Amino acid sequence: MSAEGTKGALCDVVMKGGVTSGIVYPSAICAIAKTFSFKNIGGTSAGAIAAVMTAAAQRSRILGNEHGFDVLAAMPDELSKNNLLGRLFRPNHRTRALFHAITALFGRTSPAGRCATIFTAHPFASVVGAMP
Repeated sequence: MSAEGTKGALCDVVMKGGVTSGIVYPSAICAIAKTFSFKNIGGTSAGAIAAVMTAAAQRSRILGNEHGFDVLAAMPDELSKNNLLGRLFRPNHRTRALFHAITALFGRTSPAGRCATIFTAHPFASVVGAMP
């Protein structure tokens, strides 16, 4: 670490939006931070949130404290606790059935339970989709 609190060469980063991208960015940024220091940081939507966290961690590094990147690395685990991410994104009335049908596909229930959830949400489409 140099006197300016930077590590290695400088790196610019721009992160795009998307919830899944926002979950992946903290780990990727922390891996890059092992070799590089960030100079220009930007992003859109969830990428902008990750960019702010990256800038804060880099600022902390410049001030002589690497703890900011430890906090950043812990973010995916924090978002997964108590279904926090699921509670942050709630569907409106018109899209609720579709939302529950899609999330049932990735849920922890049995395949039969997933099919029942989808059939309950969209009975006509389920019958038509099962016909072929």
